[in-house]
Order: sequence, then structure tokens, then C-alpha cells
Amino acid sequence: MGLFKTYSEKEVKRVMPIVKKINGLEEEISKLSDEELRAKTDEFKKELENGKTLNDILENIGDVNCTLAKEITKIHENFIRGSISEIIAKFEEIKGEYVIILDLNNNVKEKNNFEEMSLEEHYLYYEKKGMDKKEIIKQIAKDKNTNKNEIYQKFLKK
Repeated sequence: MGLFKTYSEKEVKRVMPIVKKINGLEEEISKLSDEELRAKTDEFKKELENGKTLNDILENIGDVNCTLAKEITKIHENFIRGSISEIIAKFEEIKGEYVIILDLNNNVKEKNNFEEMSLEEHYLYYEKKGMDKKEIIKQIAKDKNTNKNEIYQKFLKK
């Protein structure tokens, strides 16, 4: 492995503690009887009913945009869209089963700060995330809603 790590290597390093934590639960869960496992299911349902999932997402991932989908592909399908904090604030009680779809590519707070960042700050932001120069220029162009050649030319002038 070289001195500089690729984005994938950095991402694997970032998620490994989470993977280890999940794998560590396997021994504990496998020891449970069928009745204890059913009781755990009821416990998890209660936690979900109390909004624990959305709060956990907010604490661990951040205030990302998401969609809550109910009754997908049925006549009465329902979608609730917004940031995690907006959905938590708007709905005191969400009943029923929903699929949570997260937009992990665009953090709500980050999106607003990009407009205030200089090109150098913007570049450093993505560099810290492990992206290479080509990816960074492409992403900055996307964030600023402009052509990537314009961004590239601005970096050449400096």
C-alpha cells in the first residue's frame, strides 16, 4: 500500500468500526432462543415507534435529506420528503411501516456552506474526504452548478 490512500481505502477505514460493532452483536444474538428473539423484535418495534431511528440517523449521519415511503407500489402510497430534522419536527408520531431512503451524497448543512466557500476552501474540503483532483473539480462544478472546465481554468490561473 502506498503513502497516499485512495478514497475507497479511506472509506473502508471509516466504516470498519461500524462493521466490527455489528459483527460483535452476532454472538449475542445467536445465543437467544426463538422466544427471546421475538421479544427483541417487539423491543425494536417500540424503539422505532418512538422515532429512535430518525434520531439515530440524525446523530450518527447528520441532517441529510430523506424520503419516508409508505405503501410503495400500492394505490395509497405516501411519501414524506425533507431533511431528518424537518421530518422529526413536523411529525410527532409516525405510524405504520415506512421505508427510509437517505440522500447520503448531499448533507443539508454542507450544501448551504458551499455557496460561502472560496474555491480553495471547497477544494480542501473534498481533499480531506480523500477525493482525487479530477473528482474534486467535477464535484465543485456540480456544487456551484457550473461547467467543470471553468473550475479547472480558475485553478490553472492561480
